[in-house]
Amino acid sequence: MNRLSVSPISARVVSLRIASDQSPYLGPTFIESLAEAVDGLKADDALQAVIIEGGSNCFSLGINPELPKDVGAAVSRSMCAEVPRLILSLPVPTIAVMAGDATDAGLILGLWCDIQLFAEEGLYGASPPALECVPGATAGLLEEMLGAALARELVLSGRLCRGCELRSAGGPISHSIFPRAEMRRRAITIATDIADNYKQAVVLLKQTFSKRRLATLEGALTGEKAVQRFPGSEPGLEESGALWSVNPHR
Repeated sequence: MNRLSVSPISARVVSLRIASDQSPYLGPTFIESLAEAVDGLKADDALQAVIIEGGSNCFSLGINPELPKDVGAAVSRSMCAEVPRLILSLPVPTIAVMAGDATDAGLILGLWCDIQLFAEEGLYGASPPALECVPGATAGLLEEMLGAALARELVLSGRLCRGCELRSAGGPISHSIFPRAEMRRRAITIATDIADNYKQAVVLLKQTFSKRRLATLEGALTGEKAVQRFPGSEPGLEESGALWSVNPHR
């Protein structure tokens, strides 16, 4: 069972913890728990920023690989669409603090946030099966964040890389990689800076960014459904048992 916790950092900033080092995987109840947490955050009129966290060593390692094949595939199908929709529906900016390893669904979840922070020591990556649900949206997301050449190498090979390697590559996220011990303090500083701005303007900007990203997601979902309807297309998602989870020590 996924136990998401919401805790205040200040009157205008909260932490949403999606996983822990003891429970790094996303289970069948994750979407329901996330939806409940998002509804609660939306009801907080004082809220101006959300910091999304996992464990100190594992932000999230994706869908639990021990789930039965059919359950894992069903969770994958739901997560492809519902997790980004829920995150993008928050009216205030989200900051993903990926201090621990973030792989497959865990990494993709973090990338759908508005701002990402990575640890020099962390392991990051997504295997080809993890991108099978919505390859157009998720592969594009990785290219946007990591740079096209590095993203293609990582997703086609399934290789994981350290945050320090991502920084050395000089891609779009190279400015967002810090020593693990500094990350939470950095996230709180960013969230406080956001909260110090005029909320109405921040919310309007956030909505603008989210609408654009949501349109990309929905277009990709529509395209994937169309492809699956063609005779002779690739097997449906129900035949895949490895979506959205990875062994970080492979």
